Amino acid sequence: QRQREQELDCAAQALAAERHHLAELEKHRRLEMAALAKERETMELCAASRGAEIEQVRRYNEQLVALGEEQRRGEAELCAMAELLRAREQELQHREAALSTAK
Repeated sequence: QRQREQELDCAAQALAAERHHLAELEKHRRLEMAALAKERETMELCAASRGAEIEQVRRYNEQLVALGEEQRRGEAELCAMAELLRAREQELQHREAALSTAK
């Protein structure tokens, strides 16, 4: 009888130790899950911030492309005006030459 009580007492202590160990493992698991959730939140915030930076760069790029197109149009307009000016200068030179020969 006494030996049986000792065995049961020993088994109860082992069960209590196992329960304590399992509780510690569960506590550790919960802490690990909380740390992972915090890390995930941080990563999501970083990703959102990076996404905003990428969007800003995309908008700047679009603005630069638009400015480049505007500059090309301006350059084409300047070339057309310069060509028109050359044509008028030639016309003026021809008129002056014609007037000189007519005198």
